[in-house]
Amino acid sequence: MWHTAGLRGTGSNDVRAVRLFVPEYRTLDWALLGAADNPGSRIHPDPIIHMPMATLLNVVAPAASLGAAEHAVELFRERMLVRKVKNTVGGSAHRLSHPLQRIQRDVNVLVNHPTLTLDPILEQAGRGLLGLGFTVAAF
Repeated sequence: MWHTAGLRGTGSNDVRAVRLFVPEYRTLDWALLGAADNPGSRIHPDPIIHMPMATLLNVVAPAASLGAAEHAVELFRERMLVRKVKNTVGGSAHRLSHPLQRIQRDVNVLVNHPTLTLDPILEQAGRGLLGLGFTVAAF
């Protein structure tokens, strides 16, 4: 199970199978899955499927952070507009039932992902803007 402080809704789970036969044709090497020329890219025209997995994470994950930040600002603004008593919005935001604490935990976990280091992200962004195509990030 995915027992973490954040990103609990991603569905990332470990699966352990004991004494289970998996035919070779049902397996796929991670290096092939992460390549731009992966099996899915051969049958699907969508350009996003042609993007290496690490590069895709560099594109999608920051967008999730931005969306979370925008939602946090909306929640904060709503709370500030109805606040009536001074010195009360600080402690309540840390309750597990408060959406701001979930957003904070999700973003904290997200920005610690190894694919979200700045250099690979900037490299892929530059390559995309210059029309050079994407590469597999070297970590």
